[in-house]
Parts: sequence; structure tokens; C-alpha cells
Amino acid sequence: MISSMTAFARSEIQTVQGTLRWEIKSLNQRHLDCHFRLADEFRILEPKIRARISHALKRGKVECQLHFQALTSEESECSINEPLARQLARASRTID
Repeated sequence: MISSMTAFARSEIQTVQGTLRWEIKSLNQRHLDCHFRLADEFRILEPKIRARISHALKRGKVECQLHFQALTSEESECSINEPLARQLARASRTID
């Protein structure tokens, strides 16, 4: 079975902190050559990502990019637990 070494994939996920977007490209190459462009918050993960790629692939040029767009305070949702707020207000009045 012939497997192509050329590929492109993109995946995006929304979290409560923001949006993560992975982009991975691979090209044919004799040896395994991995390049990473990770958001600063995720650079610590590079050795683990490299190990997983090395375990799955034996050759090819692989470029991995991880973009992170944090939500601004206006975009993040905030809700008030009204029953709990009332309960706390009643409790604070009994303390005085």
C-alpha cells in the first residue's frame, strides 16, 4: 500500500479561555524533520509533541503550528448565581 507523504490538516476548537487552531503540513523527505511554531503558552509541550510525531512517523518534513487567540474580557461570559448571591447577602447581614 502506497502512502502519500504530502498532507495538510487544520483543526480548531473553542475553549473557555479562547480559540486553539492546529495546522500540520507534511512533505516527502528522506529523514524526519520536525519544525514547530507554537504559541508561547504551549512551548513547553514541544518535546512531547515531537516524541509523538517521531513515534508515528519515520520520515518526512513536518511543520506544526499552534495558534491561540485568548478571549477578551468583553467576549467571556459571566453569569451570577442569584440564589447563592441572596444566600450570601443574608448570611452577611447576620454577621453584623
